[in-house]
Amino acid sequence: MGLALDIHFNKNGTRTTELSDMEFIRKDVMAKKMDASEKRHINKIYLEPKVFESGKSGATTWVHFDVTLLSNEYFRNSLFKKSVADLNGEKLLNIINKINKGSLLLCSGLTSKNNISEFDSELVLSRDDIIDIMKVTETEIIQFKTEKFFYEQAAGVVDTILNRTKSGVWGRTVRSVVNAPRQFSKITGPQNLKPYGSVQNMPLAKVSARIRNFVNSYLLERSKGKRSIVGGNLNYANKYYSDEYNRRLWVDKFHDQAVKTGLVFGYGKAIHAHGTVEELKSKMPKPFKVVLPINFKGI
Repeated sequence: MGLALDIHFNKNGTRTTELSDMEFIRKDVMAKKMDASEKRHINKIYLEPKVFESGKSGATTWVHFDVTLLSNEYFRNSLFKKSVADLNGEKLLNIINKINKGSLLLCSGLTSKNNISEFDSELVLSRDDIIDIMKVTETEIIQFKTEKFFYEQAAGVVDTILNRTKSGVWGRTVRSVVNAPRQFSKITGPQNLKPYGSVQNMPLAKVSARIRNFVNSYLLERSKGKRSIVGGNLNYANKYYSDEYNRRLWVDKFHDQAVKTGLVFGYGKAIHAHGTVEELKSKMPKPFKVVLPINFKGI
């Protein structure tokens, strides 16, 4: 029903306000089972600590968690409810009994493999592919001071390149995708932008340490099963820097749809609205796993 929650707990039938109980729930349940953290990080559940770094008292008799730093991809209307009845939903036991005749949950607490949505296929990346992705990401995004804006916009560019490669529309390799005419402005864009002409012509030295570190860590996340922040979408646009003809033709409608789906990354006029134009929707790839070079630790 919102992005934050304070929880009170019963113990032996009555509410407990013991700090030791709150700490057990935070550290032995939520931190371990939900990967929650008492420090704010992008795409992590945040737990208010018992004492803040300032020394001010925090959550001592309750557990507070919030998801304010989760990316827009998680904020779908279907995940938010407007009444307590809808929020509570059906009892878990009833759901389990309906699905797979009660075998959804195993004794280990893991879900039955038959109910896991598997990746449709793989996309294998080479070291050169990763370097090309770094170069294009460097030229396409604003290096915001706000980590959330930076993370989402950079992830959106990386995932778009991966999706396009998987789609085959611009060729079957990362290099064919990033060198496609007038797709990435500073690589093969119009002459007034003084493009490099090809990704090979852009020196790796032009890639900042921040972008290198981001692409390395984000691709490692993808290789461990993280899904694309933009789903299978293949396009993005910034209406504020599109000409009037293209805005009327498709960009404004495209932007409005991205607003509805929560796929506008950035701030102010420095934004990317993500989606897929109508004629390419049939080419959107199904979820796929990213495979990195053996023992890849970064570039």
